[in-house]
Amino acid sequence: MEYYWRKPNAKTATKKIGFVKLYAPWKWVIGSGLYIDDISKSIKKEKSLLQKRINKQIQTIVLIALSFMFLVGILSFVISKNIINALNFHKQKVYENEAALKTKIANAIVESQKKDRALFYQSRLAQMGEMISMIAHQWKQPLSEISCIFMELETAYKFKKLNDDYILECAKDGDKITDFMSKTIENFRNFFKPDKTKEIFDINLAIDEALSIIGATIENSNVKISKELGKNLLILGYPNEFAQVILNILLNARDVLVSRKVIEPKIHIETYEKNNIVFIEILDNAGGIKYEIMDKVFNPYFSTKDKTNGTGLGLYMSKMIIEKSMGGTLIVKNENLGAKFIIKVTNESDRQA
Repeated sequence: MEYYWRKPNAKTATKKIGFVKLYAPWKWVIGSGLYIDDISKSIKKEKSLLQKRINKQIQTIVLIALSFMFLVGILSFVISKNIINALNFHKQKVYENEAALKTKIANAIVESQKKDRALFYQSRLAQMGEMISMIAHQWKQPLSEISCIFMELETAYKFKKLNDDYILECAKDGDKITDFMSKTIENFRNFFKPDKTKEIFDINLAIDEALSIIGATIENSNVKISKELGKNLLILGYPNEFAQVILNILLNARDVLVSRKVIEPKIHIETYEKNNIVFIEILDNAGGIKYEIMDKVFNPYFSTKDKTNGTGLGLYMSKMIIEKSMGGTLIVKNENLGAKFIIKVTNESDRQA
């Protein structure tokens, strides 16, 4: 029941909520109640404490992200400078040693392979800043949930409703949340671990790994992802590098969908096998690529984004991984709704069997 009652030493009555029950044997009515304004003050105080905790956690994550981005910038600058110096050095040597042209060409091929590998790692470093942002997205909700658990425990303790069952229930919820956060970090750590040898792997698992990393970012951008995955699609290559290719294409699609402010943005992923060739197709509904730049999208350092948001290496390194490291092909074409990236790689399911 709700009623108004004066607090001790108060001049006016305030709203109060109470519980009453009849004790029939004695014909007594027993009741207890709390003032609404006291409850509101307690809730407001707990909300304020929770907000301070969340703000502090967000500030910590942002500080870590900025530190990593600063480190990535320094490393990228050093690597880029070394690559430029190496290219200039070999160019000068070619001019000075025309008699040894054939040898120099062979050396240049080797150095080109090294350069491609260096660009690959430069591309990964350039992505680390965005990866840190993804971790922040992945952890923001779990951290809020943990804070809520602590607030519920404090409230239960204050109102003397804390018992063993309630504590165990909160502990189980906390364990689930921390386990999710631990798996998130493990996924990011494995993603940046370089593959040393080729292996036969399931492309669907690699796609799911890429989606687990980018999932929070995609969801935060209100982009819907649909999948139509075939079965037993195995290819020979580097799983982590292949996952990076998928991630690069998905990030590019997301950026275009967001920049063009597409209504109901969507990305569709389809995998299937035809004539012993595995197809991976990624289609968005952003309207496609302009005809005049269609032939340039895989060129190194070509990007339609400004310099602060793109290095122009993502699609270039993706093509190198698929075509040079895995012996497949990567192309792009326009469909009715948008751009479709198509990866073709030899099916290895028979060899695995």
